[in-house]
Amino acid sequence: MRPESFWDLNALKNKTPGKEKKQKRYLCMMKLSELTSFLETIAPLAYQEDYDNSGLIVGNPDKEISGALISLDCTEAIVNEAIENGFDLIISHHPIIFKGLKKLNGKTYVERVVMKAIRHDIAIYAIHTNFDHVLIGVN
Repeated sequence: MRPESFWDLNALKNKTPGKEKKQKRYLCMMKLSELTSFLETIAPLAYQEDYDNSGLIVGNPDKEISGALISLDCTEAIVNEAIENGFDLIISHHPIIFKGLKKLNGKTYVERVVMKAIRHDIAIYAIHTNFDHVLIGVN
């Protein structure tokens, strides 16, 4: 299966009241590890800075996934959007966890994001400084 065919696309609704376009949904199931392997051919994890935490942050590599939400940061709003739209993967540029977590009790937004993603079986993958360092990357 080719990773380029992975996207879960929802047609945008027409903003004219009473006139809605039918939503099209193209689904292709693949293992999370297949997609992360593909991303790492573009931006190898070895390219990340020492302080960084790129890669799979939350999730089981053997999980079958069908849709990804791409964002700059992984925030509570992004996790909520993934839940509302049925996405089971968030690919963010900035990692939600930079340093180790000592507790998961929901007191910080990082803890809440991680807990909510786990509770809803949503994987989180970060592609940060490793992507910054490649020719087609961010910087």
